[in-house]
Amino acid sequence: RPELGKPGSTDAAAPSVSGPSKRFIGLYACSIGTPCPSYAASFLASRAQLLSNPVTDKQMARENTNMETASYHSMGGRGKYDVLRTIDALDFTVEHLSMYERMLQAQRIPFAESPLGTAVYETFLERLRRYERRLRVQCGDDTDRRDPAAPSQRTIGVMPYYAAGAGSGHTRRESKALYLNITIRAIRCHFGGVAVSCLHPSDRSYLEAGVGLPKIDHVLWIDPDADLVVSKPSFLGLATVRAVQT
Repeated sequence: RPELGKPGSTDAAAPSVSGPSKRFIGLYACSIGTPCPSYAASFLASRAQLLSNPVTDKQMARENTNMETASYHSMGGRGKYDVLRTIDALDFTVEHLSMYERMLQAQRIPFAESPLGTAVYETFLERLRRYERRLRVQCGDDTDRRDPAAPSQRTIGVMPYYAAGAGSGHTRRESKALYLNITIRAIRCHFGGVAVSCLHPSDRSYLEAGVGLPKIDHVLWIDPDADLVVSKPSFLGLATVRAVQT
């Protein structure tokens, strides 16, 4: 599996791939601060890398911090870590949830009020439901585990979740809840556990209740009063990295 955070090395073993997609072309080095598209909404990183680049109080106070900041911070400054991208841009890709609703907005479909927009949105939700059902079949139920001695089982997926208030970001709560399930199932399909962070009490209650959710190993609570200098949802990503470090 590719690991970020190995200074001086650009080599990485190909990850194990099963199922219909057994072809893996390889990786290439992609430096921060160059025209290379280094950003990724999800990535693999070693424990050493995450711990060696602590999030500071100054960074937590920057007004322009957004969810993407967490990724760029974890990758470090230019030349600090080897950042490896897949040669085939479609390897390990995910569909960004807001893409669908932005498409509706681009077509000037007011899905919040329009019957047409509502019908299109419901069709989108049904596609997400089918996607989750396929993952459940493909990856087994929540009690299934792979060989606990396998290296992949020592890897934990950590993801932020913010769905408080309808329409936060570009998406509705229903689609965020479905995409949360899809992401958890996809992570658990390959890795040993999942932790989900949140900073709104309603999101915390939803995650801890676990109704309609796959198994979550740990709910990581980010206290907006104690853990955030600037109390904005856009800081959740960077605050999650800081919480993991401590």
